[in-house]
Amino acid sequence: MFWAGCFFYIIGFIGAFKLAQLMGGFHAQFTEGGHYNIEWTGAPVKYNFFASYKDPGLVLCLLALLYKPTKTRILIVAVQLIYPLAITLFLGRRTHTATLGAMVLLSFYYRYGWAPSKKVFLLGLTFMALFVILAPAFRSQVNQGNFGHIKDVDKNQVINSYLKDDRYKEIDTAVMICSAFNQSETYNWGIDFYNGSVSRWIPRQVVGEAFKQSLMIKTKANMHDILWSQYQWEIPFGSFTTGIAHSFAFWSFFGCLFFYVISRFSFYIFSQSISSLFNQVVYFFVVIQIPMFIIESINKLPSVIVNIVIVMVVVQKFNKLIKNKPFFIV
Repeated sequence: MFWAGCFFYIIGFIGAFKLAQLMGGFHAQFTEGGHYNIEWTGAPVKYNFFASYKDPGLVLCLLALLYKPTKTRILIVAVQLIYPLAITLFLGRRTHTATLGAMVLLSFYYRYGWAPSKKVFLLGLTFMALFVILAPAFRSQVNQGNFGHIKDVDKNQVINSYLKDDRYKEIDTAVMICSAFNQSETYNWGIDFYNGSVSRWIPRQVVGEAFKQSLMIKTKANMHDILWSQYQWEIPFGSFTTGIAHSFAFWSFFGCLFFYVISRFSFYIFSQSISSLFNQVVYFFVVIQIPMFIIESINKLPSVIVNIVIVMVVVQKFNKLIKNKPFFIV
């Protein structure tokens, strides 16, 4: 399992490296806001797809390390953690940070049965709340290359401004989208699941733009058009639509059932995972996607399912190739 994780992490890092090159290199990505200067079509989408395999790779390596620690594995995992920690420290990515924290905590729980106490858990929630509020202020300084000014950020002012000010917040997007779709009574009914899969899996450079567009299903439930027709409002640049808004735009009030199904499935896998390494890995993959489903969108669900299947099949092949034994050898 460990070497399968290394295989996926290498694929993911190559994708991240190629993506960074489009931004001007890692220095531009982490210190000059390079990720804001590219158009997310074509090559960036392709490289980002491969980069998404870093997290599954890190999950497999981290879990295998704790089950069977060696100096080599410790060194490899330490190197693997450099890139995700850089994203947290330099880019202040909140979803990414929550995912990374979940990986580490779950690894220790499954291996050693360790879980944080209530006090530690509450302190962790407090830290995450502060991180959510302060990260954009720190990120703006980093993107401008002003590392020396990070310590000068007035944290109290930023927190008070966030809590009291009426400026745009991410939840505003969810409110506006849900309201607009409710007023128009036009819903997507999950068509974006299909269109999103076509967008991610069919390479425009190979089949051509015209053919790729011909595979898309046309729908009247275009989020941009409905928002504009109802409120003359657009989603601010760089903002997420949120999974809450997407689920409502897909299935109206029945959209809440999506999160109910995800929670019940997660609980079932967790209840089965204590005695099954296979289910532990599946639960990992489900958990690290939940922040994305809530904060970003849910239209990546088909791709997530396909990725999980691919990872599990490859792990099985690695185990049979290396150990000539059945599923999941650490």
